[in-house]
Amino acid sequence: MGICLLFLTGFRFNPWFLLAYVLFIFVGCIIFSCLGSLAGTLIDKPENLGRLEAVVVMPFIFLAGLFFPLSAYPESVLPFIKALPTTALFDGARLALLSGKVEPVYLAELLVSAVISFALAVRFFEKKMHG
Repeated sequence: MGICLLFLTGFRFNPWFLLAYVLFIFVGCIIFSCLGSLAGTLIDKPENLGRLEAVVVMPFIFLAGLFFPLSAYPESVLPFIKALPTTALFDGARLALLSGKVEPVYLAELLVSAVISFALAVRFFEKKMHG
């Protein structure tokens, strides 16, 4: 995404910031692939995957500030929004791309989420395979 922004738009950023950006994207990919494996393992019917997407995934994406700034939230709600892994991914990647800054709290939240999602995906997949 950062490379596309660099070449296809007038948006300019320091190319070295891509390293920090890729770090967030890499960990986010781990999380989403593990959660996808977990959902595919636990959910038997395809229509139930749609329900999961509508009830869990879409709110997590919209609440995370992907389409509007986090400053739009009231201060009382903001700590809960910042606790979402999707907020850590989207806001952390945005900060990394724009300023080169790696927010340690966001990165730690993503790493913990990646480890947990990986452990759950492996556990439930093996349980399903071996009965």
